Amino acid sequence: MTALPAGPNRGDLVRTFRNFHTSTGLIAICVLVFAVGFNLVLLYPEVAVKSVGGNDRVMHLLFAETAVQAIIRGQDFTDPWLGTMGMGIPAFHHYQHLPHVSVALVHVGTLGVFPLADMLRWTTYLLLSLFPLSIYWSLRRFGFDQLTTAMGGLVASLIVTPGIFGFGYISYVWRGHGLYSQLWAMLLMPPAIALGYRVLREGRGYFWATLLLAATLMSHVLYGYMAFLTLGILTFIRPIPFKLPWNTSHRSATRAQRRRTGSNSGPDDPIGRSGRSPIASTPSPISTPRSIVTDIWRRWRRLAILLLLVSAVTSYFLVPLFLDRQYLNRSVWHTATMYDSHGHSAVLLGLIEGNIFDFDRFPSLTILVFVGFVICFLRWRKERYLIPVVIFSLWLLLYFGRATWGPLIDLLPMSRQLHMHRFIAGVHLGGICLMAIALAAPWRWAVARKKVWYVAAALALTTLVLLPVYIERKSYLTLNANTMKECQKLKDAGDNDLTALFEKLRQLPPGRIYAGVPTRDEERWTDGYSVGCTSVLARLHIEGLDMVGRIYQSLVLTSDVQVNFDEQRWEHYNLFNARYVVAPGGQRFPDFVKPLQQFGRHHLYQVETTGYFDLVSSDLNFGGERIDFYPAASRWLASGLPGVMQHPTVLMGKASGTNERLMPLSSAVGVISKAEVSVGSSRGTVISEEVGSDSFAADVSVERDSLLMLKVTYHPNWRATVDGVETDTVMLMPGFIGVQLPPGDHKVLLEYRPRRLRMILLILGVLTLPLIALAEMRGEAFSKWFALRVIGPVRGLLNRQHG
Repeated sequence: MTALPAGPNRGDLVRTFRNFHTSTGLIAICVLVFAVGFNLVLLYPEVAVKSVGGNDRVMHLLFAETAVQAIIRGQDFTDPWLGTMGMGIPAFHHYQHLPHVSVALVHVGTLGVFPLADMLRWTTYLLLSLFPLSIYWSLRRFGFDQLTTAMGGLVASLIVTPGIFGFGYISYVWRGHGLYSQLWAMLLMPPAIALGYRVLREGRGYFWATLLLAATLMSHVLYGYMAFLTLGILTFIRPIPFKLPWNTSHRSATRAQRRRTGSNSGPDDPIGRSGRSPIASTPSPISTPRSIVTDIWRRWRRLAILLLLVSAVTSYFLVPLFLDRQYLNRSVWHTATMYDSHGHSAVLLGLIEGNIFDFDRFPSLTILVFVGFVICFLRWRKERYLIPVVIFSLWLLLYFGRATWGPLIDLLPMSRQLHMHRFIAGVHLGGICLMAIALAAPWRWAVARKKVWYVAAALALTTLVLLPVYIERKSYLTLNANTMKECQKLKDAGDNDLTALFEKLRQLPPGRIYAGVPTRDEERWTDGYSVGCTSVLARLHIEGLDMVGRIYQSLVLTSDVQVNFDEQRWEHYNLFNARYVVAPGGQRFPDFVKPLQQFGRHHLYQVETTGYFDLVSSDLNFGGERIDFYPAASRWLASGLPGVMQHPTVLMGKASGTNERLMPLSSAVGVISKAEVSVGSSRGTVISEEVGSDSFAADVSVERDSLLMLKVTYHPNWRATVDGVETDTVMLMPGFIGVQLPPGDHKVLLEYRPRRLRMILLILGVLTLPLIALAEMRGEAFSKWFALRVIGPVRGLLNRQHG
């Protein structure tokens, strides 16, 4: 009689139960599910409430809509013209645009099933919710075990700062800044650095590293810059070849005993059951000075190759950006800390007080950062533990900025153009890694003992540390949701009047709309003119109406000048073609601002202007650098020259210094102050004009040599055709486009057309990626073929000749 197989006894079931509850994989899954689930639940009002808000998300929505229109018209959607904001801007010529183009392509590809505003809300919601997975995946690529990487995901979304553009919710949510491009880059930068580091160590994986680094760069140029600078410093990372002064031999003996007994798959083993980690599994050889230098040089060569590949992929953006850098504005309205950061005293004080990670709450995360730093120092022999220390230290030092380092900071490439206050992102990334290491320490200790009670103790300790943090974050997101709902109710109550106003404005002849100009240094009536919680100025921008005023961007030279708009001077309305004024009841304007219609509490006015074109003269010619442009333009705007249509020409760049006909732009303030203001005889008439999204046409009758000025931001990509013949354009004060015309009747067409160079570089960049993949897949086979079919016959031929 055959005996039945014995079933599992009680002891086996208990051991199975214990192993199940102490499995690092299970713990990691539970932790990540909690972290992501917390975000998905509490951030859901970001998509449930249909409101764009008034933060930078308005600008990103307009950028996406501009890309959509370019795709539909068959134009270059990587460099379209956005004509409704700030006298017009070449949106993607100076600004990273992967997020906007991606959303636009999906919108067009799905035939508009998903509205753009909804897509921006959903992508913000999903990317912000899934950020813990980005940290988890990246730390795994660096070689950390599942417990450490899971703890990184647990703390990834918990950072709180006083609105300094870091990794916290406030940078992205409705109640925050709406930094949509930065959100994409925040998600992409950690895996980009991790895969880039693998290339430095192993010399393989160029395709994915190039793809992610290029995507990071095209999502946020500064984050791409930071990724490469981080990789540059990581080329020097090696285990420190010296012994600590205290005796650690007993620890080494214990580890050796564990290896002999086959217990090297414990909780500190980063390989675990989920796969190989070459960074962790490859033992570090005994280092000599020569081997260290050789290894560092090898890594630098790989980094240089990676930099060249990413530059090739993104050259369509980087090359035109560099060529036209003189037309990229460095705003005078930005605070000094944006470019120079805060200095070591403020940064270190903020770190100690908890303001960099735990603003206005108990500094739980800050304590974890310091604990993680100590643990990494104690484990200096393992290369992966040096990575968080180096990332955190590097960016903390650079976050001090020019205020601390002075001229030394200029050793950084492009240091004068960097917004160094955003280096807080590197501090946060390094801090998250250190927090993860600190939180994982008790978990690894507990799991190694294979007892449920130890794991329960580790869970209790983690809960004790993080529960107040999660409670605070829940409170903030609840307040964000409640504010959104309340503002939406207020918005709905006032929408009928605004909707009628918008319809009226679309029916009127073309012209720009003035609804005030908010500034940083003084209060204006615009600041309190809102419907719900969103300013009327923002609502007008959302509608895609052509607006006067600097609010969301400072990319072009004309953006700063608009802050000086004088509501009392007709020539300013005419200069900017501010044909319509929207203001609340009770706001007083000069007599030439005529009431047109009232929509509830919103009043619509009209001003007689000459339109988008004017015939002007130019008796002054200046040349210089962009740093001198705003003082000159603001002085010109305050003078009497705009009223008599005298617009000096301006040539930007170093080449202007070689032209003897040009006066230095730096001297323009004094020259303009002494310039004679005279009306002169009539120059002619603009008979008619046509306004397109990225083109303007006019029929002009000219009586004497004049410049036809288009009241749109100048850029070298604007092409002018006069009577069918292509004609050069010039830049006129305060940053507009001018075309020289002789006496007579003329038909003039101006169009924004990107250079052919951009399309050529774009095609080459797109082809670079598959070539990298092909080279990696077939590299070894090609090397063997080349050695056999080329090198071999050549060597044989040489041997026969010598024989």
